[in-house]
Amino acid sequence: FVVAESSLASWIPLFFEKGKQISLENAALILTFFWLGVALGRLYYAFAKTKSLKKSMLIHGSIALLLAFSMNLIQSEALSILCVFGIGLSCGPLWPMLLASCRHEFSKPHYIMYLVSTASIGAFTGPLCTSLLITAFGVTHYFSIIGMYILFLMVFLANLITLKKKKKSSSSSLQ
Repeated sequence: FVVAESSLASWIPLFFEKGKQISLENAALILTFFWLGVALGRLYYAFAKTKSLKKSMLIHGSIALLLAFSMNLIQSEALSILCVFGIGLSCGPLWPMLLASCRHEFSKPHYIMYLVSTASIGAFTGPLCTSLLITAFGVTHYFSIIGMYILFLMVFLANLITLKKKKKSSSSSLQ
């Protein structure tokens, strides 16, 4: 997830300036709407009660995925702003939810440290990988690249849910 978030923060202005021919000032302003969405999404998570963190992450990720892929179709600047805000809003709670879910799943606190360390590597390498992909495929495919990052996260989460269910069913059948 951190790869997608850091890549969004690094490349949104360029995408809108070069890919959508929006002025640099307005392209940079669109980035503000992404961060506003992230902040409000995290604020929402701070007060919302979720029954299942993993299912909530899949819902938020699905919304972000849908919005990321729809950015390829949107031509209106106003709709683009709303879509970027929506991506931020849906992605905002994902990082705290991921941390909370890992804390719940793994009883050893040092696993959380591993997750945060891995996220730091993702924050560093994400924009670099995105740069390479943009160079290879073009800036107009930027949100498809972001969508693929989100899709990767969702496949990972779905596998975690499946593995957990398999573990529970195998341990209950052994008893």
